Amino acid sequence: MKSYTKPWEKRKDKVQKSNCNAIEGFKFVSSNFNILIVEDSKSLNMIITDSFTKSGFKCFSTDSVLGAKSILLANEINYVVLD
Repeated sequence: MKSYTKPWEKRKDKVQKSNCNAIEGFKFVSSNFNILIVEDSKSLNMIITDSFTKSGFKCFSTDSVLGAKSILLANEINYVVLD
């Protein structure tokens, strides 16, 4: 029997090609997730936001804690990326 060092390696070979993104063997539909990006560097904020948007995620971005709080209160956010 093969020994796995990472828990997701067992699933990695079972991911089928489809219109879904796969990260480390887990399938998900990116358009179902809202991501909040909190980054005070405007250029880095734009790069991160563009990258996630091009991958099909709906992104909200801000450069402050107050901005993040108002976005969190007004929207359903699934993941937060911050520095």
